[in-house]
Amino acid sequence: MKDEVIFMLDKSQNDHILDNIELTRNEMIKFVKVYGLTHHKTIQISQKLDRLLNLNQSFGFPAENK
Repeated sequence: MKDEVIFMLDKSQNDHILDNIELTRNEMIKFVKVYGLTHHKTIQISQKLDRLLNLNQSFGFPAENK
């Protein structure tokens, strides 16, 4: 059996990730309105949001609004 490393976050750490997800999501919406969907700045912020969502999911927390 493969050994797995499990990381645990406390509520404040999870809240910090969720806050960053929300801020990044709002920032991406602004970038889309200004630059459009295919501009490199929009793609970069979208990739940042993807990383945050993946991080949140890897710790087993749902990405939901508070």
